[in-house]
Amino acid sequence: MVGKEFFHTNAASGVATLIAIGGMFLVFFALFFGLWLKAKPRPNLSADPQAGPVTRPELNGAPEATLRAPIPSVTESTTRAMQEAVTELSDRKTTSA
Repeated sequence: MVGKEFFHTNAASGVATLIAIGGMFLVFFALFFGLWLKAKPRPNLSADPQAGPVTRPELNGAPEATLRAPIPSVTESTTRAMQEAVTELSDRKTTSA
């Protein structure tokens, strides 16, 4: 009973209207702000002759001595074992024939 009386008052409908208008404002703001960022020209960094290339030494490759050896693939060892078995079978067939 108390809920029905509260939500049918003018105060509750006014608050709901303000929340709805605020939500619509946020949606339109997000839409137009995104479009504005896409349309805004970005500064051209290559226009400055003294700027030079932007380098980051931490992105250079690690020296070969610090890298671990790669883990051998399961398929490589399986393929090697299958090739050995096939060559043994073909050798047996050629010697028995």
